[in-house]
Amino acid sequence: MQYLRNQLLLSQLFLDLNIYADDMSKLVHLSQIDTKKYGNNFVDMSRFVYRLYSLITNSTLFDKGDLMKYYTDTFLNTKLVNGIIKPSKIFEDIMLRSKSLFKTRISQALIMMG
Repeated sequence: MQYLRNQLLLSQLFLDLNIYADDMSKLVHLSQIDTKKYGNNFVDMSRFVYRLYSLITNSTLFDKGDLMKYYTDTFLNTKLVNGIIKPSKIFEDIMLRSKSLFKTRISQALIMMG
């Protein structure tokens, strides 16, 4: 009987810790400096930014301010700006995908889809 109780407690512990493990996994994945992780086109780059924004706003493990500080106080912000934001602004006038109105509408659609 004690064995079954311990198994149930372990299962509950796994479920409780799994939420935090998911956030840690996302942070590690989003902190990789390889720009290939950003994607090789503007759609993939937008998805990367959306995943980062989603982690910052929905994290159960990390405080929003701590995540923002982690990105702004390290080289990760420079990589993000130079790898995604500046190229997107450069092509904003010549590509529909890079226009701010298009990005806003895509973001709204992604938020509605969850």
